[in-house]
Amino acid sequence: MNTYKAVDPQTMEGAALNAIPIENLYVGKKAVKPLQINNETYFVVSKNAETSAGQYNAYLQQMVRKLREEKDKMEEEQDLIVVGSQKLVLHQEQKFNLEKNGYEKQIQDLLKVTEQQINKIDQVIQRNDELRLEVDELKAENVQIKLRLEREEEFTSRIQSLLLPLKESGCTH
Repeated sequence: MNTYKAVDPQTMEGAALNAIPIENLYVGKKAVKPLQINNETYFVVSKNAETSAGQYNAYLQQMVRKLREEKDKMEEEQDLIVVGSQKLVLHQEQKFNLEKNGYEKQIQDLLKVTEQQINKIDQVIQRNDELRLEVDELKAENVQIKLRLEREEEFTSRIQSLLLPLKESGCTH
């Protein structure tokens, strides 16, 4: 670390002061500006250079503490953000898995319903085929009955035509 001199602004006398070279330093609320005299850097701080140096060192230590506290706070916030992000990712994964499982269940349910409907349709088709066979059998039976009726009508007509001459002759038997 370089040695800078703190000087009294009126007498320009001072003592050696170890400080960090900064363009504008502040002790309390007062700006401390560097002074170049004979190629040496001086800080004008107060009449009592040692007191000002102590105040300055205390101020620097306070600033270092504040910066460390802010750094710690930022690290905690960053950790919270990371944890929050991880929780969000986990939540999103869980939500996705629930939705995926829900969709899979819906698909399974739809497949079951579809399978049941297909089975019902197959039963209806089978019953329809059975009814067609019955209808075909009934039609064939109906044709047989019609043929039998036609034959019976023809037979009855022949018998009547044979009986007609007997009736006309007066036979009652």
